[in-house]
Amino acid sequence: MASIVGATIYANLPLKLIVPSDEPNIKELGDTKLIKIDEETLDENEQIFAKDLFQNGSFLIWAVRNPECPFCHEEAKAFDLFKDKLNAAGIKFIAVVDKMNGIKKFKEFFNGDIYYDSQRNFYGSKNRWIYYWLRFFRIKSYFDALRYGKTVRQFEGKIAGGVYLINGNELVFYHFEKSWVDATNKNDIIDAIRNL
Repeated sequence: MASIVGATIYANLPLKLIVPSDEPNIKELGDTKLIKIDEETLDENEQIFAKDLFQNGSFLIWAVRNPECPFCHEEAKAFDLFKDKLNAAGIKFIAVVDKMNGIKKFKEFFNGDIYYDSQRNFYGSKNRWIYYWLRFFRIKSYFDALRYGKTVRQFEGKIAGGVYLINGNELVFYHFEKSWVDATNKNDIIDAIRNL
């Protein structure tokens, strides 16, 4: 009983106390090898350093926590509604994933280029693992599940994602997920775009 109480208390601490995190490093991001995903396969000939992409203009890069996750599908649809503003500002929008599972389904919701990051650099210098067992003890997980009409299990994904706005070699804005359903505030992105 004591162990259950202890696990519950620990799981409901602020995630910044549980999940390692630090400031993103633009050089580390730029040195990441990305492989463009063609349908459901990796094309090794499409491998590129992220810094070579950055030289082509401004990018909004979404590090997707889990391509199979229903919330990530919802977030993809929300970003799709937001793309007109990005296009008007001349900002290219791409997604980065750390696994191939669920890519075909994810492409139904995300209309854009997707790259594979085997190094997981876009998931933080210190990968921000959110262990599966935490979701069952974390009270907020159940409120989020009710809010989105999903089960707690459907919000799985062991590594937290994030969003980066990069202009050339400058990191203008970033957001690291603090929970399984911590969507990026689109107004924050708009404010960052105005500062480009």
